[in-house]
Order: sequence, then structure tokens, then C-alpha cells
Amino acid sequence: MPDGKFNIPQSEIESLSRMLLPKIQAFYASEDGKAQYQRWLDEENAECNNKENPQEK
Repeated sequence: MPDGKFNIPQSEIESLSRMLLPKIQAFYASEDGKAQYQRWLDEENAECNNKENPQEK
């Protein structure tokens, strides 16, 4: 692996995806997941607004 790339078989990637997807979906369907996602959205929107309208100090 001298070039820094991994040679992961597609079947392993798919297996991992099948295991993780239901857990990720359940998290974002939960109240805690929804709240965390909303906080992340608010932070992202604040950053975008700051980039579009920089405040002079």
C-alpha cells in the first residue's frame, strides 16, 4: 500500500454498508438524531451566512 490507497473488495464494502445503513437510519429517525441533525444544519447555515455576509470588525 505504498500509494496510500486501500484495495478493499467490493463485497466487503457492500457487507459493511448493509450492516451500517440500518443503524444510521435508526439514529436519524430518533429524536436525538433529529436534534443533532438540526444543530448541524443550523451551524452549516450560520457558516454559509458568515461567508456570504462577512461582518467587519
